[in-house]
Amino acid sequence: MAKASDDGQRALIAAYTQLRRQLAEMCEQARAGDWEALLESQADYQRQVDGLGELEAAAQLDSDGLGRKRELLEAILADDRELRQRMMARRDELEQLMTASRRQRQMHRAYGRQAASGARSADSTDTSES
Repeated sequence: MAKASDDGQRALIAAYTQLRRQLAEMCEQARAGDWEALLESQADYQRQVDGLGELEAAAQLDSDGLGRKRELLEAILADDRELRQRMMARRDELEQLMTASRRQRQMHRAYGRQAASGARSADSTDTSES
């Protein structure tokens, strides 16, 4: 039975280690502004998280395993915080761009009509003077 317990512990720690690597890579993608790659990585990350439940149920961790899991979870949470902050900053940046674009369209509509109206009246003045 000790062999099965050791295997379960190793598999669980390996899964958390891989999860930690994946999240660190996602943070790097966010730092680099590679949002497309980040979105693709999120799907892999979610699959890894979903698989942890079964491993957790099957594993019994000894004190070393619990310590290692705690270390990994702390690192995962730190990376998760960083990633969320970067994603929120990106969201705010996109909101500002969308607001500026919306204002520009509104101004174009408003002043575009006036410019077109002014051009028509200038054209009619030019043709009437000829």
